Amino acid sequence: MQRRSELWSGLLATVLGIVGLAYAVLGGTGSFQSDTSQVSTDGTVTRTTIAGTTSLAEHGVSPVTVLFVGIVLFCLAGTATGAYLHSRWEDRVGFVVLWICAALLVVGSLLSGFSIGLFLLPSALLALFAAMVGSRKHDTNDQGIRHDRSETDPPFHG
Repeated sequence: MQRRSELWSGLLATVLGIVGLAYAVLGGTGSFQSDTSQVSTDGTVTRTTIAGTTSLAEHGVSPVTVLFVGIVLFCLAGTATGAYLHSRWEDRVGFVVLWICAALLVVGSLLSGFSIGLFLLPSALLALFAAMVGSRKHDTNDQGIRHDRSETDPPFHG
C-alpha cells in the first residue's frame, strides 16, 4: 500500500505541477487597464477605458523566468521518475532523486511566493508527501513479516 501511495503521489504531483505551471505561464494571471481621453474641437471630452487580462507569455518572459520554469519542469520529471523507481524497484537512486526534486519544488514554490509559486504549492506538497511515504519502512503482512519483492512484483525483463 505504501509503495502505491508513493507512486501515485509522485505521479499526481507531476501532473498537478505541469497543469499549475501551464496556467501560471499561459493563463490570464495578470490584468491591465488603459484610460484614454480625447478632446474634440468643440470642447467635448471622450473618455475610453479598456481593461482585460494578460498571461505571462503575452507580457514577456525574462531569461530568469525561463530558467526557473526549466528547473521546475526538470524537478517534476524527476519526481515522477524517482517515485516510480523507488516504489517499483526499491532503487536507492530513485529515492534520492525523489527527495532532491521534492525539496527543490518546495523551496522554489516558497521563493517564488505569490506569483508562480502559488500554482506550484499543491504539487510541491504532494511531492514532499511522496518522499515521506518512501522514507517509511516497507509493507508487512499480518504477522509482521516483510513481503518479499519477488512475491509482490513481477520479474523485470529488460
